[in-house]
Amino acid sequence: MPGLVNGLYELGEFRLDAHKRTLQQGQEPVALTPKAFDTLLFLIEKHGQVVTKDELMKAVWADSFVEESNLTQTIFMLRKALGQARDQGYIVTAPGRGYCFVADVKPISRTATPVADTFPIASLPGWEERLRKRLPVLLAIPAVLILASAAYFQWFRPRPVSAGRSMLAVLPFENFTGDSSEDYFSDGLTEEMIGQLGNLDPAHLGVIARTSVMHYKHSQESIPEIGKDLGVQYVIEGSVRRDAKRVRITVQLIQVKDQSHLWARQYDRDLGHLLELQEEVAREVANQIEFSLSGRRPIEPAPAAAPVRGANSYETYDLYLKGRYFWNKRTADGFRQAADYFQQAIDRDPNFARAYAGLADTFALMSTWYMGPQNELMPKARATALRALELDESLADAHASLAMIKENYDYDWPGAEKEFRRAIELDPQYATAHQWYAEFLSWQGRFPEAFAESEQARKLDPLSLIIATDRGSILYESRQYDSALKEWRSVLDLDPNYGNNILD
Repeated sequence: MPGLVNGLYELGEFRLDAHKRTLQQGQEPVALTPKAFDTLLFLIEKHGQVVTKDELMKAVWADSFVEESNLTQTIFMLRKALGQARDQGYIVTAPGRGYCFVADVKPISRTATPVADTFPIASLPGWEERLRKRLPVLLAIPAVLILASAAYFQWFRPRPVSAGRSMLAVLPFENFTGDSSEDYFSDGLTEEMIGQLGNLDPAHLGVIARTSVMHYKHSQESIPEIGKDLGVQYVIEGSVRRDAKRVRITVQLIQVKDQSHLWARQYDRDLGHLLELQEEVAREVANQIEFSLSGRRPIEPAPAAAPVRGANSYETYDLYLKGRYFWNKRTADGFRQAADYFQQAIDRDPNFARAYAGLADTFALMSTWYMGPQNELMPKARATALRALELDESLADAHASLAMIKENYDYDWPGAEKEFRRAIELDPQYATAHQWYAEFLSWQGRFPEAFAESEQARKLDPLSLIIATDRGSILYESRQYDSALKEWRSVLDLDPNYGNNILD
């Protein structure tokens, strides 16, 4: 494109300097990660052309292997930085192909005459007289600024953080084992740590759900950017390395506002003590967050819920982690593998309640997604959910699965609502329970309640595509058609290949 060699150009209200690697909106700098800047620059160089995902991946991430979700997330962040709410204005999606930068790009000469030289003050008639009359005012400005500064520091000086609710994100644990097939273990520990912290008092500490934090696996985003995107004040970063008998977990707690490391520890344990280790780490992280806030004692565990009985061996627990890993893929093959691993865990330990809950989740979703005969899958889902609750009544996911069965198979709506409410009571931070309950409420025409539950799900899992899709469905059911289309288009902005039939 002509003029890009100069490296300075306008994009609407933005100015980009390729040499200094800066983007400004007016006089304000716009924060971009290095990869986001590279992506924007490449799209501008191909202005007006559709750039395929492969082209972008090779151009921006040539020195590393990353998943396509990194590109999707980077495009989302760029649109957010450019103030683009829809698939229009700057970067548009070519479904099934890639992206195109469509805004006007105006090259700027670096030798342009400065504004001050274009209108020299001495060329204005009567400038000396005007300056003489205004001199007292100009001399008074410094004094006014001093008084204003004093007032600012008196009234707006930093004060102790209020005792409101803090939000935390557990970023995906890095797999330092050296074998990508062990990702299930590091991903499982991430999910388990989210669950452990979620058991603490939700009135004081909110924890972002797994779906949203997994967007940052192998991500280049900075801590401030992640904090802003997820609306959190704290993040946990960690890594995992294990061999046949032992595991090493490194954890650090970071405060987003200044990126200060509040606490860090390394744990070396036998694999057989992994569950106790997760509880220990969760407790220490929670207390460190509390110590960083003034005027409040350390967090106490949430009342009522009894502790979940663990597996009878590490091998059983490992099978459970594999089951959850494949369940979270939300694919037909993933569900089949998840069911197999959960069943293996049950065969090893017939009293492991969480494996039954996982199997109930799997059968229930397979049925609602039409991956098998409903009259076969739903009875299996019911039997495993009831067995899970017989072993441990406090399992929120088992109650949520039972609610889905009562709603979609029994048409027992009072019974379904009772189970949804129980799931949320047991785990207020279980985003999926809020999501499913919102859908249930919308089908009854209880739209204000449905939107409230959907919003709670979104806060707990802000980057979840399925939660955003379901919110679009609720808007559609309530006859807010334009808003529904806007919501669904925002989903496609994040992932053009997601839910190809949403707008059919």
